[in-house]
Amino acid sequence: MDQLLQLQKDLGARIRSYRKAKLYNIEDLAHLADLNPAHLGKIERGERNLTLGTLLKIANALDVSLSELLDLERPVEKEEEPIISKTVACLRELTLGEQEHIYKTARLFSRNK
Repeated sequence: MDQLLQLQKDLGARIRSYRKAKLYNIEDLAHLADLNPAHLGKIERGERNLTLGTLLKIANALDVSLSELLDLERPVEKEEEPIISKTVACLRELTLGEQEHIYKTARLFSRNK
């Protein structure tokens, strides 16, 4: 197998590992990265060469740096609180007013415990 194809496969597997560590399904990550889910699936399987722009979108959606995503020697660690990370990612897409409403609702839940 040539080096470029092996790199595509390794990088795709790393993206999939980060996605799973954050408890995202492929549609979740595709939405956050503004990518087509089928295209993202091909990237994860190493079937597509990706641009730096696409790689940056994926890194941002996963909330990791490019250097961390590209460090193929470093193991992907499972996040301790993936639900919080997923919630924060969703909140980033909302207006400030919507974020405040959700925050107030969360406070009500936490006070009732």
